[in-house]
Amino acid sequence: MINSKIKTFRIENDIQLEITRKKIIAIQKLLLEMKRTVPYQQYLEMSEAFLADIKRMEEEIHQYLKEAPASQKQQFEKIDLTDFLTECHQLNEKIQQMDKVAS
Repeated sequence: MINSKIKTFRIENDIQLEITRKKIIAIQKLLLEMKRTVPYQQYLEMSEAFLADIKRMEEEIHQYLKEAPASQKQQFEKIDLTDFLTECHQLNEKIQQMDKVAS
């Protein structure tokens, strides 16, 4: 079983929202490919962490969408994406590991 160790990230703007939505789509595509190519038991074990990541990201989207809009000033402030980019890199590494296992 793969452990999901990506820390929770709070979506703070529409750019981060869109990136998170694209990450969910990418993981879903990967899971569909794995479902077609990986033996059933192995798929069940491998997919668990990815499904947990999707659930976590969907909750982040829900939290962002239910909050009041940011002020105009906040919209144009410089955004520190260091943690978010680190999370993206970790996710990419997970996907690459899954590709190696699937091939």
